[in-house]
Amino acid sequence: MTVPKSADDLPQTFDHIVHPHPIGDDGHPDSYDLLYPFGHGPSYTDFETDGFSATYDGDADAVTVSVDVSNVGEREGMETVQVYARQQTASRVRSVRSPVGFNRVTLAPGEMAAVTVRVPASTFGCYKPREGHVVESGTYRIDVDGASTTVDLPER
Repeated sequence: MTVPKSADDLPQTFDHIVHPHPIGDDGHPDSYDLLYPFGHGPSYTDFETDGFSATYDGDADAVTVSVDVSNVGEREGMETVQVYARQQTASRVRSVRSPVGFNRVTLAPGEMAAVTVRVPASTFGCYKPREGHVVESGTYRIDVDGASTTVDLPER
């Protein structure tokens, strides 16, 4: 008998397009590809992120996400810092990750800026029948540009 180490080890494919597993190059229809993913648009330069952190501020009842963005290209450009979240253990089936906030920054070549995104705790909520919109306490994984960390929301 196999026992998963955590709920994250259990497969939950409730918000994915149904397709065979594993899917290879021959079995990947073009209809599975996004036409325009979030943040799509022309960028004529390259950006790098570093120094990612997320903290819960109880006084403001919000999560503050901070990341350093650098323009490593040769042209001025605008970068959209996208913040995604996932509840580690939820009472209801939730999305694998949901967009919870974003902020844009325009940088000259070689310039770096600290970008902060404030995400109200209510953004992490979901709808429960007979209860309405609720924000469950627990651990939430926060993702920004491939990096992730966790924050704990207290009991409400």
